[in-house]
Amino acid sequence: MRVRSHKRYTVSLLLAAFLSVLALCAGAVRAEAEALLVRDYYSLFSEDEVQALDEQCRAFYEKNGLPIFILTADNAAVGGSADSTTVAFIENYADRNFSGDCVGLIINMETRYMYLDVKCDNEETRRRLTDAKQRRIHDAVREALASGDWYGGAQAFIRQTDEEYNYEGGSSREGSGILYYGVCAVLAAAITGIMYAARASKHKEKRIAVSADPYVVGGTIRLTRQADDFVRTYVTRVAKPKESSGGTSTHTSSGGHTHSGGGSHF
Repeated sequence: MRVRSHKRYTVSLLLAAFLSVLALCAGAVRAEAEALLVRDYYSLFSEDEVQALDEQCRAFYEKNGLPIFILTADNAAVGGSADSTTVAFIENYADRNFSGDCVGLIINMETRYMYLDVKCDNEETRRRLTDAKQRRIHDAVREALASGDWYGGAQAFIRQTDEEYNYEGGSSREGSGILYYGVCAVLAAAITGIMYAARASKHKEKRIAVSADPYVVGGTIRLTRQADDFVRTYVTRVAKPKESSGGTSTHTSSGGHTHSGGGSHF
């Protein structure tokens, strides 16, 4: 009986230890995603806005399993006035505070420079956030920031990143618009052709002679020269198709991690 009791006690102890470690790991991942999501070094947002952004970032993580964060700063916070210093700051921040992949936005209000950073050691992250998708995220954020809507820019960052991350069409979304207009053009041409055929069937047009013989009375005129003169020139131009890439350009940060991203002044 003592042997059985000892075995049961050992199994229970091991199970409890396993569950404890599992809970700690889950808690660590959650803490990583929640603790450092919004850092308003420049005091750009109100307390309510910071809280709202933090909740939106947390909801993004719970939905997608990818941490997303927002930083505001000035030259003193990032350690210099060069744009490259701002880039290095957000990359180091991502490397230090997140063990896995993540996506972040930094807004340097002193230089009016914004940068979108994607830490993408994992191939899946690079596939979901290609260069084309990053440009659309960047443009959505920059449009709001350029109009002075700081909070709206941060919201646009979260919203557009969520949309692009979950859009499986890759960079071919621009091509879908071309396909749509191509289908419309074909349908329009088909409808036009049907309408023309219907109208033509109701009217018998006179046959027009292609030579001058039917209009000439015999013996009254003699043609000594015949020539074909071109009075119009038609040039058809075909647009050169633009090359589209579904890839993601990357580089290695000082911390040894793979990063992608881009930024501009607003």
